[in-house]
Amino acid sequence: MKYPLVAIGTQIGDQTVAGYPSRNRWGKLMVSVRCPSGHEKIMVWTDLASSRYTKCKTCVATIHGLAGTDEYQSAYDAVSRCEDKRDQHYAIYGAIGRTCEFPGDTIAEKAAAMAEYLVENVGRRPSRDYVLDRIDNNGNYAPGNLQWVSIPTSLRNRSVNRRIELNGVILCLCDWVKITGIHRGTIATRLKQGQTPAQALTRPVRRRKQREAA
Repeated sequence: MKYPLVAIGTQIGDQTVAGYPSRNRWGKLMVSVRCPSGHEKIMVWTDLASSRYTKCKTCVATIHGLAGTDEYQSAYDAVSRCEDKRDQHYAIYGAIGRTCEFPGDTIAEKAAAMAEYLVENVGRRPSRDYVLDRIDNNGNYAPGNLQWVSIPTSLRNRSVNRRIELNGVILCLCDWVKITGIHRGTIATRLKQGQTPAQALTRPVRRRKQREAA
């Protein structure tokens, strides 16, 4: 959808148009905006004109007393995965129906509400070695379904992490890699070729010199 340009000084949401500096490398028109607190940034014109991003992220976080906190940034990233189609993780979150169930009209407002909930009910982020995760991996980002977990635990919980059973033991692919010492790409390729889990996880890997000698 095309949006007609507006005059410099026009206010859209909390943002005031300050200029049209250039186009990005994809040819999209960029617009310079300024919020009431004086924060300035450059964004894609259609994002502003379509009312997708009309609130200043920094201002919203400041109002809630969460500006610059790990809790707010973690929450913002989570909401973005669900609602921003340009987010690199949207395909495995928003595109398959994962949503954020916290109140707000914009990503920034929903992130602030989620961050407040985290601080009051879940606790502060323990350290940079922890990430925000859902207790029920098939559920949404919602009250009662949030927790801080270590990065390795989060990787195991991802729905895209394949689980493999061998001799009654079910582990995710990354754990089998540690146990067997076989590269995950090798295991995945073997399974894709139709090999059984036992074959994929127990067959020795032929090194290059061994293959050349054969």
